[in-house]
Amino acid sequence: MKGVLSMERMSEGTQICYAILRGKANQQLFEEEIQKMKVLDVAASIRKDMEPEVRVLAYCVLDNELHLVLQSAGEATAEKYLDRVIRRYEETCIPENDTMLRIDYLPDTRQFPEVNSSVHEQGIVYGISRKTTHFRKNTMHVLKDMKAALRCCMKLHMLPVKEQIVSAPEDYWWCSYPDYLGRCWLPLTSTGELLGALDENEKQAQKMIRQKHLDALAKLSPGN
Repeated sequence: MKGVLSMERMSEGTQICYAILRGKANQQLFEEEIQKMKVLDVAASIRKDMEPEVRVLAYCVLDNELHLVLQSAGEATAEKYLDRVIRRYEETCIPENDTMLRIDYLPDTRQFPEVNSSVHEQGIVYGISRKTTHFRKNTMHVLKDMKAALRCCMKLHMLPVKEQIVSAPEDYWWCSYPDYLGRCWLPLTSTGELLGALDENEKQAQKMIRQKHLDALAKLSPGN
């Protein structure tokens, strides 16, 4: 019962936010595994720089999105963290000559220099050789309490299953679920907050969170 009660409490002055970073025009910024590794390495490095102002409670990176559950000293601090992740990833992981610019309307092409272009379902994408942002404005909203944080955490872990990338969340390398099972390979996720809210005993909390994921997986099975 203690674990259930503690799910309602958060440290005074902190907020928990759910954030999504997406590429412009649905660019597949993290399509390759090395790109997924790089963006998570960047996120881990900046989290370390900003700790204890920011903690990452959960994450999942897909080909075109990075999902994060953040505990921070206010929404502005979370925004600062996201901006730094974007800036460093673009500076260190995206070649400058591979820059793409999203045009949201169909312009009079006579006003533009002759460039190689391709039609995109949401507009025209022009290949250009100057630095610009590859990301949309990030999406973020504040979660009410630790119960909402746990639900959001599980939602992230089940994304690869819903996308039919893997059949079970623990089989996907690029999400934080293995961290909650004690198989952490990257110093990014802070699991103590949610596990401690479930049960004071870490092993027992891991069993509880695993069962919650098994129950969620069963609901996704055909026939349910």
